Amino acid sequence: MGVRGVRGVREVHRTRATSGRAGPRGGPQTHACIGTEHLLLGLIAKKEDPLVQVLRRLGLETTAIRDKVAEMRPPGRVSAIGRIPFTPRAKTALERSAIEAELRGHPHIDAEHLLWGLSRQTDATATTALTRMGATPDRIRHQVLLSWGQSA
Repeated sequence: MGVRGVRGVREVHRTRATSGRAGPRGGPQTHACIGTEHLLLGLIAKKEDPLVQVLRRLGLETTAIRDKVAEMRPPGRVSAIGRIPFTPRAKTALERSAIEAELRGHPHIDAEHLLWGLSRQTDATATTALTRMGATPDRIRHQVLLSWGQSA
């Protein structure tokens, strides 16, 4: 069967990161690569997304997440022009998202799959930021499972 949407996910996050919507305060990003923190910021860009509800159940608000990421990873000094590559950790998180979607028989990679993939990348900036805010990888995966209607 396979998971559809990996290319689409890559383009969505590339667009969000380069358009500035993934910036800590909505400003433009000036990093040479798209990291896990940019994926996380892209995920929380839509306030009505079900993923935001998962994060709220973890006691996290989008503004606090943006602030924590900005504190940990201040804006870079390189203006991004053209194709911006993913960092190895971001690539791994995306791959883990696709694997999780496929293992669960889900036909698409949704925001929750991406959060799951990020939570599996424990040495990444995004996961470190969430953990410092009290959302450990295990707690994240528990809430994602609940959002899918599965017991943890």
